[in-house]
Amino acid sequence: GLVARIPRPPTDPRPTPRPMPSATAADEPPQLAPNGLPYTNKDEEPVNEWARRSDVLRNLPADPVRSTHPFVVARPRGAVGGGLGLFTLCGIRKGEVVWAELADAGGQTTATPRSRAWIEALPAAAKRAYCHYMYKTGPDTYQSLAEFNDLPVDQYPSARTVDIANYMNHSCEPTCAFVDGGAAYANVMVALRDLYPGEEITYDYATSEDCELAPAWECACGAEACRGRVAPDDWKRPELQERYAGMFLPHIAERIDADRLARDPAAAPMPPLRPVDVGSAWWVTLQAGGVLSPSS
Repeated sequence: GLVARIPRPPTDPRPTPRPMPSATAADEPPQLAPNGLPYTNKDEEPVNEWARRSDVLRNLPADPVRSTHPFVVARPRGAVGGGLGLFTLCGIRKGEVVWAELADAGGQTTATPRSRAWIEALPAAAKRAYCHYMYKTGPDTYQSLAEFNDLPVDQYPSARTVDIANYMNHSCEPTCAFVDGGAAYANVMVALRDLYPGEEITYDYATSEDCELAPAWECACGAEACRGRVAPDDWKRPELQERYAGMFLPHIAERIDADRLARDPAAAPMPPLRPVDVGSAWWVTLQAGGVLSPSS
């Protein structure tokens, strides 16, 4: 069953997230999670799939995007960097799919790809808002919040997202990394090790970002191996190329190969992302209406 898949905490347990708010009475205003979504009400028809299967999961906020592991919630970071982050409510096994973004999830959840020229033409305030959530997916392809698809640009600074994956932060010692989920998925991440309750879901921005539209900034990830500064050219660092071999998005791997070949024509190419069967993840199986086997 699912319980068998949850890692037990170590002898020195890591901090656990604060208790989730209890469900409200039907005549009270709904409590909102940090991502602005209401918690489910036990007295009403559940609004997320997981509420039908577990009393613990019943109190999770609804996730209309359905791309993030149901054991992951958005909440304030507090001690590290501030803002919001993604944290584990329950344990997640090493190698388990944590985030799986469909290639064609529809305009309500998939951000319209934009070019650098389009971004550069935005008014200053709108550009700052867009770049705050921006991530690069190709040589001249950028995405940000799906909410920006149809929103007037003067409203960008006040936009709020329903996709909690947008609160995934950088760490110099990340807990997750990119893999290849096949043509059906735009981006997929898995856990790099067993994750215990209360741990943050993070990845290293060096594996996906290479554009100066996102300027360098002082890192506050708090990792023992923190490099102190995160820059759009971190992918050039030999130690990161070695550490994340096979974890770089294709457009970064191509730049690494070109850079290496310019210096050494005999240089070995960067290995591609490791292929993963996303459909075998238990929560993806349930979302698709499948049935778990006894060994799941």
